[in-house]
Amino acid sequence: MTADGERYQEAVKKPLDEMEKQRILNDFMEQKMTKLSHRAIAFSYCDMPSENFEHLMREMQGDIDDTHEIEALERDQVFLALVGLKDPVRDNIKKVVSKAAEAGVTVRLISGDNLSTTSAVAVDTGILTNEEFEKVGSGQSGIAMDASEFRQICGDVITRENEVEEGNEPTFTYSLSQNNQQQFDRIIETLKVIGRAEPQDKLRLVAGLKGMRSGMDDDDTPLRRVAVVGEGINDIDAFKAADVSFAVQDGTSMARNNASMILQTNDFDSCMRAVMWGRNIYMNVQRFLQF
Repeated sequence: MTADGERYQEAVKKPLDEMEKQRILNDFMEQKMTKLSHRAIAFSYCDMPSENFEHLMREMQGDIDDTHEIEALERDQVFLALVGLKDPVRDNIKKVVSKAAEAGVTVRLISGDNLSTTSAVAVDTGILTNEEFEKVGSGQSGIAMDASEFRQICGDVITRENEVEEGNEPTFTYSLSQNNQQQFDRIIETLKVIGRAEPQDKLRLVAGLKGMRSGMDDDDTPLRRVAVVGEGINDIDAFKAADVSFAVQDGTSMARNNASMILQTNDFDSCMRAVMWGRNIYMNVQRFLQF
């Protein structure tokens, strides 16, 4: 009984049929949680004799990294609840993204969350409009893409070691194959959001952007620069491939150690301020050399 005098019915186990499963996935997760940019987390439990559990743990040796092991743990689960978690965005983020667009900076969002949640976050941050989000939901837009489809377009990243003087640390160039680069060029101009991404997908995105012919002048000098903002170990490969990388202060030490710059305020506005001052210094140097 609650403090208000309400009584709860005693919980009863019942089979979770396909219709009820789809109702939970569609009505609650897809239609309510993801559209509100919530990350959905499901809770369940499984009754298992202690000796069976101990035997399973010994086989796994503390690590659950095999499909068979995961299936063994997920078998005969009892669903308890679906919970939505939301990371609130900063109040000024839409204004900053708008200012970035005015300055010629294209902001793209790539995340490990599912495509619906990632697209909803993109709306909250001003990367997508509400109209674009509706198109994403109906599957009619090339604005957002699941990472599995993105991988098929990009293929594997080709890594080449650059020639360096003896004693210097090795450097690498990352690129897509010629055929994959052409496919990448066809979709990237409208693509703003990638969901369910893995670490290598971030590297694919950076390699593809740096390989675009539309970003080169006549002597193959890059006219665009690619920047990556991240916080974890999954961002390190993309950090190394990008022209400049920003790690947030609250991120992992490995991310901070591999980044070009560290954002002390954990605010995207700091990136744009760095762009502003960098362009200011560049223009002043040009004026000095010219006159």
